[in-house]
Amino acid sequence: MRLFRFFRTHLPSTISERIALGIGLFFAGWYAAISFVNHHLLRTFAYDLGIKNQAIWDYAHGRWNLNSIMEELQGKINVLANHFEPVLALFSPLYWIFGHYTLLVVQWFAILLGGRAVWLLFKERLPNQPQLALLGLISFYSFFGIFSALSFDFHTNVVAAMLVPWLFLCFYRRQFLAFFLIGLAIVFSKENMALWLMFVGLGLALHHVKQAQLRNRALLLSLSAGVCFMLIMKVLMPAFANGQLEYLHFKYTALGPDMGSALTFILRHPFDALRLLFENHLPGVSTYRDGLKASTWWLFLAAGGWLCVLRPAFLLMLIPIFGQKMFSDDPNKWSPFFQYSIEFLPVIIMAAIEAVRILSKTYLRWTLMLALALGSVFSGIHSLSMYRPQAFMPQGIKVLKSGHWTREVPVERIKFALKKHIPDTASVAASSVLVPRLAMRRSISNYPSTIPVQYIVLLKDAIEPYPLKRQALADSISQLIQSPNWQCLHQQDSLYIFKRVQ
Repeated sequence: MRLFRFFRTHLPSTISERIALGIGLFFAGWYAAISFVNHHLLRTFAYDLGIKNQAIWDYAHGRWNLNSIMEELQGKINVLANHFEPVLALFSPLYWIFGHYTLLVVQWFAILLGGRAVWLLFKERLPNQPQLALLGLISFYSFFGIFSALSFDFHTNVVAAMLVPWLFLCFYRRQFLAFFLIGLAIVFSKENMALWLMFVGLGLALHHVKQAQLRNRALLLSLSAGVCFMLIMKVLMPAFANGQLEYLHFKYTALGPDMGSALTFILRHPFDALRLLFENHLPGVSTYRDGLKASTWWLFLAAGGWLCVLRPAFLLMLIPIFGQKMFSDDPNKWSPFFQYSIEFLPVIIMAAIEAVRILSKTYLRWTLMLALALGSVFSGIHSLSMYRPQAFMPQGIKVLKSGHWTREVPVERIKFALKKHIPDTASVAASSVLVPRLAMRRSISNYPSTIPVQYIVLLKDAIEPYPLKRQALADSISQLIQSPNWQCLHQQDSLYIFKRVQ
């Protein structure tokens, strides 16, 4: 009886809430069909799901993770020296329930919860406007950056971005303890999220410059995030590296060799820096790089980014996101693909809410929200049609195509062979697509590896075996078969399992 009363109390009671629930369930199914199906069909990878799976396995056992998948860490350096992501430890108990699917479940659920916060934000900031809230929910869930993020493994910046609507909600409810706790969770998600949060705080302060309480809380958040960023980059990550590793992810040669040089360049040459946001600044000719930045800009604007351009406070929030994308030496970051656009979403939604609030005419509010919803739907659909996965990362994203649900290798027989031949405690080097489900062990590496192992597991399929080429993989398999140091335990269904001969 109590359970019945609970569900009767918490089930949606209005038509708009039922529609909102239906929208959420629809996208929950769509997202699951991307993320979980990719993992089931061996379309997730050592970089990055394998790395993070080994980390949560160690955390779940009460240990630091000395990551063996990243060649730079060699199983001797704490994974927090690579990316500062202690939030993974918070998720690690779920490993005992979901196994190697854990982080994909967390990411999926975080996006759905982000939508819930958006729904509550619309109700908070635009009371008695449930239809507009529904359009906002559609805008949120159909954003192109969600689909591209789900297509590629798990990333903590996705979780951090989905916390930002909750941050805004607590801010406007004046629940400042929760506001700062959520800010701390964002900081603990990844080192660059602290820098982003600093600009989010500055944007909130600018937007509420005449409201002393809100402005001061936002400035305090910004200052705290800035201090945390410096502490993480200058103290914590070097400490976890133990003097054995420099920061791996500052690759912005157009700006300079380090963060200080980059900041100096931007301040001294603002127009050159602005130009870099739009042009292909890498040397050489590449058909892949051409138009990548333009594609991202167009999708950003179509999905509602024009609202941020018109409202400087929200554009300020996105400065570090544009910088980390467009100044990078990695053209994948310029693109609308992968996880590099997700941070746009909560800022666009908040800019839309605040824009609607200042419109007095009902038809203008409807026009703006319809434009936002249609633009976001367009961005999502168009990003699916233009998606260009690389040869070694052919993720499935087009769930309406039959090819998304199939694999050219017999997945179930491969999984059975892995379970049959490889002990849970054995050290393993494996093909990238096998690492995420084999990662729950002390020593697991992406083949080829310099770390000595007891087993080598290789899948010779249509996916290019990063970091090798197909011919190099075939040569490696031939050498292992002929080697007296290795016994071939399994050789069928494109899967090869070798055991070291003692």
